Amino acid sequence: MSTVITSIDSGSPAEKAKIRVGEKLLRLNGHEIADVLDYRFFCYDPVVAAELEDEEVVIDPTLPQYIRDIQIPINNQYGDKVPVSKFMPYADGVSPVETSKYERRGIATNVPKWIPENCIGCNMCSLVCPHAAIRPFLLTAEEAAAAPAGVVTKKAAGKGFDNYTFRIQVDPIDCQGCSSCANACLAKNKALVMEPLESQMHEQPNWDWLIKLPQKANPM
Repeated sequence: MSTVITSIDSGSPAEKAKIRVGEKLLRLNGHEIADVLDYRFFCYDPVVAAELEDEEVVIDPTLPQYIRDIQIPINNQYGDKVPVSKFMPYADGVSPVETSKYERRGIATNVPKWIPENCIGCNMCSLVCPHAAIRPFLLTAEEAAAAPAGVVTKKAAGKGFDNYTFRIQVDPIDCQGCSSCANACLAKNKALVMEPLESQMHEQPNWDWLIKLPQKANPM
């Protein structure tokens, strides 16, 4: 598939280039270009674009400097407004790691919903997730008592887990909606079903709370 972005000014060099590209595609693809792309492609009006006002981007001042001054502006298409001075701390070519956690996009159409009564605690869902957006958590009695109301847990199964409760938690805003976790679920009655993103956004505060819990030593 070929995509061409040009001006809609019929007398512009871009319009003439569009026709030349169309003729090239005709030679490459062997089809009547009028039937395939109708010589119109996708249009970009520079006059309209110039009249559009920039949207104000509110940036949390407590974020790291690299995120505030470089990553967020670039992700919002304002990279050309970032002064060179902001890049000086990274002049050696080394940039910070773990920056993707600040890019919470919410691009999934459907995300998994955990059904605790069906879960067998195999953790296969977490194993197959390519974005670590679904994870198992062990909670002590104190942590479970202090948890938000939406953090429903069940007794952890297995030797050495007597003092813990267990929960599978989804990170809706980072989930890509691939359904790998739901497909991999080993429970006889699936413990994960895909639901619309909007219906699961109430799980986001639960994720944000659970992810801050201290890591547990392996009890096995």
